[in-house]
Amino acid sequence: MKTSYLTLLALCLSFSIASGQQKQTTTKVTGSTSKSDIPEIPVLKLFDEEGMWGYKDPMTGKVVIEPIYREAYPFSFGLALVTNFSLREGYINTHGEVIIPIIYDNASPFTEGLAAVKTVCGYDENGNYSKGYWGYIDMKGNEVIPFNFSDAMPFSQGLAAVELDQMWGFIDKFGH
Repeated sequence: MKTSYLTLLALCLSFSIASGQQKQTTTKVTGSTSKSDIPEIPVLKLFDEEGMWGYKDPMTGKVVIEPIYREAYPFSFGLALVTNFSLREGYINTHGEVIIPIIYDNASPFTEGLAAVKTVCGYDENGNYSKGYWGYIDMKGNEVIPFNFSDAMPFSQGLAAVELDQMWGFIDKFGH
């Protein structure tokens, strides 16, 4: 029994790893109700030049987005999470245009059309310290779920793990 369980576990793990290693060649931009209205966007390849990150066309090797970011991540839903040298995060499109301002203290890539982002930590104009809070934005930068959480994880299968009042739980895309 133990051997068959381990064999089954190994097969499941192998399948999971193999399916996770498939390389994505296109990203679909969402926001439209019809699948035929969703344009295919070629995925750009990340590259590092003297500690600065940019993006190249994977077919030609031509630089599409100059290496001007301290950190950069792969495109997700047509947007890439980038970090500037002031350690602020935001999102750019495949042309290098800033779509969602680079103003967040921390952020995650878009999953299921939403991204977890954290407001900036620091002192306000009255000298009060704020540790920053997490919330969720859509692909246009609109606040979808208020910035109420001490920590927040990306969405997966319609749910996201969040921390509120030192307790972890799950929320749906409506914040419930």
